[in-house]
Amino acid sequence: MKFLKFNFSHPFKGKASLVHLNKVLSINEVILIDNDGLLEIPIGTCQSGKWKLILEWQHNDNSFYFQQDFEVQKRLS
Repeated sequence: MKFLKFNFSHPFKGKASLVHLNKVLSINEVILIDNDGLLEIPIGTCQSGKWKLILEWQHNDNSFYFQQDFEVQKRLS
């Protein structure tokens, strides 16, 4: 299975959102996060196309935000 992986130097709580940037039908999946610093977001079941990852988390009473576009390409069998 394929993952997007992030390593943080501290535990954190927050959420990860995957948004499929398809103009006909937008798919949005939200994953709640509460871990020790390693975040693995499964993307093996994501449809082909362009996606946006949005991470929002809190640490030491501060809020953080990160977003990144990426593309999933599936091989035809």
